[in-house]
This record gives sequence, C-alpha cells and structure tokens, in this order.
Amino acid sequence: MKRLKNIGVIVCGLLMLGGISSQTSSAQDSGVSGDLQRTATATPAERLQYAVDAIEEVNATLEEAQKLLQQVQREGDSQKVECLAKRVADLRTLAKVTELAEASMRIAIEAGNQERAGHEMRKIAVAISKARQLSLEAQACIEEAGVAAGETVVRAEGGLDSDEDETEPLSTDVLNQGYDPPDASPYN
Repeated sequence: MKRLKNIGVIVCGLLMLGGISSQTSSAQDSGVSGDLQRTATATPAERLQYAVDAIEEVNATLEEAQKLLQQVQREGDSQKVECLAKRVADLRTLAKVTELAEASMRIAIEAGNQERAGHEMRKIAVAISKARQLSLEAQACIEEAGVAAGETVVRAEGGLDSDEDETEPLSTDVLNQGYDPPDASPYN
C-alpha cells in the first residue's frame, strides 16, 4: 500500500510538471538526451551515483529558489513573490519525485531488475532537466517582473504619403452566388 502511495506521488508530480509552460532551449534538450544516453550504458554503481548527484543538485536548486523567494517577500513585490512561489512549489515536487525515484531505483538494482532501474534513472534525468529549467525561470522572475510594468510607446514611420483613401469598395456581393445551398441539417 505504501508503494502505491509513493507511485501516486510520483505520478502526480510528473503530471504537475507536465503542465509547466515555458520555453525549452535546445541546450536543455541536448542535456536531457545526453543524460538519457548515458543512463542506457551505465553500470548499477554509476546509476546510484548519478541519482545521489541528482538529488543534491535538485535540493541545491530548491534552496536557491527559496532564498530568492524570501528575499522578494522582504521587498514586498507581489508579482515576483507569486512567480517565485510557483517555481518553489514545482521544485519541491521535483525533489520528492527525485528522492522516490532514487529509492525505487535502489530497490530495483538490489532485486536485479535492470529495466526498472533504467526507468527510474530516466525519471531522475528528466527531473534534473526540469529543475534546471525551473532555476532559470526563477531567475527570470527576479529580472523580468520589474520590467513588465509601465507604458509602451510605438512610433511608426513610413507608409502612405497621401491622405486619400486607396481602398475601393467591392462592386458585387462576393457571398451571393445566385442560389441557396441545400438543407443539410438533420433537424429540418
């Protein structure tokens, strides 16, 4: 029963992360691909070390985002607080998913189930990628929130030299084809 609960937490976490909308750079994509390729040929010891390093990285990213959130809360900027709070919540979920995947991978390796261990390692690789992405988004919250407010001035140059209307009205009704279409509704 406890295992089902852990799986439920992982699934919920991954579903939440699937809803995160952001732009993904090609560098991040290649990072995930590189990690996934490395996981395919990794030994059990390398997989365990990768998982430990991943947990440390995700937790460090979470701590950094929490510090930024506390700083912004002291400043009182509600837009930045809201933006960072979302990223911190997502990072907490990622940290939990990573820890649970590491525990599941450890159990699978001990049981000799390499397929399951590989699956858990792929989950960890995706979680690291998302954590890196969320770290960048947290930084963007700090940098962009102050720039978004204000007025935008647009100045257009060029165009028509004369003030006369160069559009001509249509001489005929283009929608009038001379006949009505047949009744196609089953409700007639």
